Amino acid sequence: MFYSNNNYHYAFSFLFLPFLMLLMALAYTYRRISSKTTVEPQKMTKKREKLAKPFYIYTFAVLSNTVGLVPYTLILLKASEILKPTGQEWIVPLIYLLIQGIDAPVALIAGYAYDKFGIRVLFLPFVLSLFPSLLTMVSVELSTLLAAAVVFGLVLGMQESIYRAAVSQLTPISSRGTAYGIFNTAYGVGLLISGIAYGLLMEFKALFTITIFYALVTQITATASLIRVRKLFKYGAPPSMGT
Repeated sequence: MFYSNNNYHYAFSFLFLPFLMLLMALAYTYRRISSKTTVEPQKMTKKREKLAKPFYIYTFAVLSNTVGLVPYTLILLKASEILKPTGQEWIVPLIYLLIQGIDAPVALIAGYAYDKFGIRVLFLPFVLSLFPSLLTMVSVELSTLLAAAVVFGLVLGMQESIYRAAVSQLTPISSRGTAYGIFNTAYGVGLLISGIAYGLLMEFKALFTITIFYALVTQITATASLIRVRKLFKYGAPPSMGT
C-alpha cells in the first residue's frame, strides 16, 4: 500500500504470490504425511455419546468472552481515522501485520502451556480481553491503539489454539464433530454480536462508562462460567457423560 500509493488492486494482486506458496506447501505436506496419519481409537459402539454439561458451559464462556472483545477491524478503523489527517493511512495495514505477527508465536506458546497446565490457562486470555476493548474505545492517540493491537494479538493467538483445543478435552470422540460445529457457531455469533455492539458504541459516541460496564459484564460472565467448568471437569480425565 505504501509503495503503490494506496493502490488496492496492485496490493491484492501481489497477495497471489504468498497464496501460491501456501498451496505448494500444502501439496508437499500432503504427499509426505498423508499415508502416515493416525486416528484416535474409538470405542466399538454405534451409539453416539451425549455432549456433557461442561462442554455447553465452556461454549457459553467462550461466547461471552468473544462478545466482550472488540473486533480488530474497529481497531484498524479507529487507527485510520487518526491517521487520515496526516496522510499516513498506509500504517493501518502494518497494525494488522503487528496483530498477526504476535498471533502466530503466541499460539505456539499457548499450545505448549495448555498441554502443561490444562484448561486453567484460559483464564489469561479472558482477563486480557478487557484491555483491547477499553483501549480502543478510549483512544485518541495512535500509541494507545498500538497497545490495543498488541494485546489483541495475544488474545487472538490463544483463541486460535487453546480455545479449540479445550473442546477435545470436554467431549467424547463419537460426538466431537457435532461439538466443534456447535462451538464454532457460538464463536461466530460472538464475533457478530461484538462487532454490532462496539460498532454502535463507537458510532453513537457512547459514554466510556457504558463501554466499561459492557466489557466487564461480558468478561466476568465468561470467567465465572470457566470457573464452573473447572469445578465440573478435572483436566486429563475423560468427560463425564450425562453430567
